Amino acid sequence: MAALAGILQMGVMLWARHEITPAETLVALHSVMFSRTGQLYYDLNHYPFIVSPYMPLFYVASVGLERLGAPPFAAGRLLSALATIGIIALARSLLGICVSNRYARWTGTLLVAITANLWAWGTVGQVDVAGVMFSLAALYQYARYRQDARPSALAWAGLWLLTGLFCKQTMIAAPAAIVLTLARTNRRRAFWFALAVAGIALCGVLALNGFTAGRFFDNTVRANINPLSVTKVRMQLEYLAMVGGSLMAIAAAGARYGWRDREPLYVYLLTAAGVFALTAGKIGADLNYQVELLLALALCAGWTLDRIEFFPRLFRGDRSAITLLQLPLLLYVVVNLGIAAKNLAARVAIEPVHRQELAALRPLLENARGPVISMQLDPLLHVLGRVDAEHELYAAPRYRAPWADSRLPPGSVAVGKDGLSDPEPIRRDLEEGRIPLVILYEDIFGPQLLTAAIEDLPTLPKAHLDAMRKRYRLVRRVPGSLLDGDFVYAPIESPASAADERKDIKQEKTL
Repeated sequence: MAALAGILQMGVMLWARHEITPAETLVALHSVMFSRTGQLYYDLNHYPFIVSPYMPLFYVASVGLERLGAPPFAAGRLLSALATIGIIALARSLLGICVSNRYARWTGTLLVAITANLWAWGTVGQVDVAGVMFSLAALYQYARYRQDARPSALAWAGLWLLTGLFCKQTMIAAPAAIVLTLARTNRRRAFWFALAVAGIALCGVLALNGFTAGRFFDNTVRANINPLSVTKVRMQLEYLAMVGGSLMAIAAAGARYGWRDREPLYVYLLTAAGVFALTAGKIGADLNYQVELLLALALCAGWTLDRIEFFPRLFRGDRSAITLLQLPLLLYVVVNLGIAAKNLAARVAIEPVHRQELAALRPLLENARGPVISMQLDPLLHVLGRVDAEHELYAAPRYRAPWADSRLPPGSVAVGKDGLSDPEPIRRDLEEGRIPLVILYEDIFGPQLLTAAIEDLPTLPKAHLDAMRKRYRLVRRVPGSLLDGDFVYAPIESPASAADERKDIKQEKTL
């Protein structure tokens, strides 16, 4: 059943020509622009107003596949699908070292393989699953080191940790787990290992930041500092309880043994939970922030089944409470297969809508001369192959750092991320009608119901919308894949026609 779910997900992944998640489109757009211009991290105060929020390795690999002929979406999805298969293989190898009972080893592997969240994000072109795969590769090498104390295994672990970090900067759970467990047995080696990994990572970051004149730090660190959202925290916890609650019960049954045996898998679970707690509640976070935590829970569940002798007890008809763990195991399988089926049906149903939406927007985008602002990114990739202004830079209010603007008191809210982006250029262009096309998810001349109901609705700041109300008109509404569809706006009159009209008026007055 796990194999069938995976095959179906990958089949739909290859069949779909349009976005599965908006973030996937952003990654694809950044990769395409990187391939064309050789630039990945842009100045946040000039066109194009875009943020490349991730480390460079995934982008570089995507560009490599695109140069070989793969379409942008296919390139990113292929990387994620290969990483998903790698995660399942690494889970089996890692449990092969940590677990002795073959039934427990296979059960732990299948718990990983049947995780709906892994397949949901492992078949879209985003960086998360690739980063998790390299983290698991590092844990596997560290498990080999614990087994035979080979320094080469520890060196490989460090290499994979660095690779994971340069896929996504939040891949710090595995490094922390390895250093903490290594320090329990050899503090000196743990210190030098941490120093080597952190030193190489820091040198790489400083080199990238120097090469890009500071733009790397602005994009990957400062532009990623988003405020926490109570709604987002609640959503994350509800999903985690529904999907991972059964694994938590199994992992809790073995927590005492894990602590006593100093098991690295449980330390990894704690560090992954810590990263989740710090990052999953911010505005813009999605369920991809749970991938690593759910995989750590599955690995710990497999280890626990071995440590408490679940299968020997089950096979000899033991009636103790331990054999009742069949119930959460079955529940995890049923819930995740149900979620996987729901995700699959949703992706199949939304693809025709995307195609109709693109057909309606294509002529408008092809005829636009100049920068385009669009909350719907999928048509930009297919028609223009670029993005001129991301809503992420302006959409949601960000907490401005106290040092960003001395005129604002500490903790005040302002447009832009930590005061890095100046909203005035786009506002001025909107006020003067220089942007030929704006595509939003809302009718700015209506009652603004969506803005009030959705906390992180992709939109423009109030000043920008006010400028549009004076200078733009709603020319079309296109049924779309998100919210109420796409609301297309164009200037009431172009700057050129306005200048010609003023010239004609002046000539008439002269006559």
